Amino acid sequence: MTSYGECIRWGWAWVRGPNASGEWASFSDLLALLRVFKPNGGSDRWGWANEEGTGFSVKALRVEIASSGQPAGNVAALVWNLWAPPKSS
Repeated sequence: MTSYGECIRWGWAWVRGPNASGEWASFSDLLALLRVFKPNGGSDRWGWANEEGTGFSVKALRVEIASSGQPAGNVAALVWNLWAPPKSS
């Protein structure tokens, strides 16, 4: 991203550009979001907006997925990987 006063120029360093209609549609959606994006010069920050209004945790995400009523496509993916650290932040 390069800023020129009120104008922002986005740069892309793709290994392979979008070539399927779905990829172009996703890219178009991204550009629509970026058109209204206004950087404030502060540090980057990620947020988590769940129904309970609590902070992000893997457990909270897992509970929310489990309570969604959707069948798990891959149950093995919900088993905690023991070599992963218990908390990452």
